[in-house]
Amino acid sequence: MLRCLPWVLVAVAITGFGWAYERVNTISSRVKVLSIKVDGLNETIRAENNRIQVRTFAIKSQLAQADSPIVFVGDSLTEGALLPTQICGHQVVNAGIGGMRAASYADLAKELFGPIFLVVIAIGTNDATLNNGSFRENYEALIDAIPAQKRILVGAPAMEDSTASRAFDPKQLEVDNRTISEIAAARHIPYVAPETSEGPNTIDGIHLSRNGYKRWLSPIFEAVAVECTK
Repeated sequence: MLRCLPWVLVAVAITGFGWAYERVNTISSRVKVLSIKVDGLNETIRAENNRIQVRTFAIKSQLAQADSPIVFVGDSLTEGALLPTQICGHQVVNAGIGGMRAASYADLAKELFGPIFLVVIAIGTNDATLNNGSFRENYEALIDAIPAQKRILVGAPAMEDSTASRAFDPKQLEVDNRTISEIAAARHIPYVAPETSEGPNTIDGIHLSRNGYKRWLSPIFEAVAVECTK
C-alpha cells in the first residue's frame, strides 16, 4: 500500500494540474473576450467624441460667419431639421447635435456661444431615457449658459411606438415637457407646445418625417417671427 502511495499522489497532482490548467485557459479566454468588448466600447466612445467635435466645429464656424444670429439649439431632431437661411433678416444657425441632453448641452454651450439675437431651445427627447429629478436644473442651466437677447422654449414632439422608441419613456417625456412649460412661464419666455396631430409623424418612432417636421416647425417659426417684432 505504501509503495502505491507515491503514484497515487502523482496521479492526484497531474489531475489537479490539468484542472488548474483548464481553469486558467477558461479565465484567459474570458479576459480576452472582455478585453475585446472594452476595446470596442472605447472605439465607440472615441467615434462619438469625434462626431461631436466635428459637429461643434461646424457650428462654431457658422456662428463666426453670422451677425446677430437666430440659433436653434437641440438634439438630432433639430440637427436633422431643414431650416431657412434667414428669418426676419437674421441669419439662422442650426446648432442641433445628435444625442444631446439638457445637461450635456449646458456644459458645451458655455464655450460654444457668443452673443445671440434669439435662441430656440428644442431639447428634451434624450432626457426621456432618464427618470431623475435633475431635468429642471439641467434645463435651466442650459438657458443660463446661452447669452441670447431673446429666447423661445420648445417642447419635444411625441414619439410613436417602434423598436427604437421603446428605449424611451413617453410618460417621462410628458413630464419633461410640462417642466419646460413651467420654466417658460416662470421666466416669461415664449413656449411652443409640441404638435399633437395624428401621425404618422416619424420615420422610426423618434425622428420626424417630412410631415412631422412641418407640424413641429411651423408654430416655432411663427413664434420666432413674433419675437422679432418685439
